[in-house]
Amino acid sequence: MSEQNEVELLPGREECPGNLTWSAFGATYPDTVCASVLTWADGYQGIGLCDADDDFRERDVPCPFCSPEAFIEYEWGEPQDYLLLWASDESSADGVEIHFHDGQALWWTATHPERGEERVLIRRGFWEDGTFWTSEENRDG
Repeated sequence: MSEQNEVELLPGREECPGNLTWSAFGATYPDTVCASVLTWADGYQGIGLCDADDDFRERDVPCPFCSPEAFIEYEWGEPQDYLLLWASDESSADGVEIHFHDGQALWWTATHPERGEERVLIRRGFWEDGTFWTSEENRDG
């Protein structure tokens, strides 16, 4: 394998960091905290992501680390509403488990059965006329 064709090795699934580096609420600084690391009065345990700029109120955004399937549905819709593609060649990555990673921006990978961990694209699709395609339709038209 030539150096040009080598796939970048990336980390697998990460545990929830609790205090996230990226902002789920549009800030240019870290303002997002997972409810799993917060303690409320009377034993209440929140779920999802909380906004540190708004007294840590829950914002009905699932945590991508604690509830990856719910976060994907929140962000991109039902499975028929988007395509999962391997970033290296844009071939189908249907059925893989997405691994989210914290950083300045949230990013994601999955384990390719032959190439190991690599980046995955999540694409919502539209035909050239602006209508939405589904996975049952041929996206190449």
